[in-house]
Amino acid sequence: MFVLCLTLLGLVSTRFATPIGPKTAAAGVAALAIAAKLAEDECDDVGIEDNMCAVLYDEQKCKRSSSYLSLRDKDEGVLPLFTTGLRRNDVESLIVHYRCKLELWDDDEGLKNGDRPDLVIDRTSRTNLGRNKYVDNLGDEDEYKHLDEKISAYRCTCRESSVGK
Repeated sequence: MFVLCLTLLGLVSTRFATPIGPKTAAAGVAALAIAAKLAEDECDDVGIEDNMCAVLYDEQKCKRSSSYLSLRDKDEGVLPLFTTGLRRNDVESLIVHYRCKLELWDDDEGLKNGDRPDLVIDRTSRTNLGRNKYVDNLGDEDEYKHLDEKISAYRCTCRESSVGK
């Protein structure tokens, strides 16, 4: 997208051979900034592997360049406080695979004590029609905001496919 905008801007300026004034240049820069923002990868661009239950990310929009934790079916645990990977209270975005359920706790003892999860993202229903759940930023969505950078424990489970059985 960015390259396309630059090319179009170059064609317009060379085609008409008129100098670009400050207002036109500012508008061009603003258009390029918007195009660059729109071209940024989001969680649905990143995707999730078929054998994964969910993936938790340290940064918004599921940036693979930051720390992340891939969860398989039946994975559960507590995020560590001190690590070079994904830490406790640091999850900002996530993906939950179709046919899977992700349970999250803000208290690191919640899972061990059998407490009710603080958030459940359940994609096990057949009415989801094969759609994964993509959350680009926990802090931007009202139903998830309370756990933005507060996730301490997790459990992920998946149901078997009913197709072909």
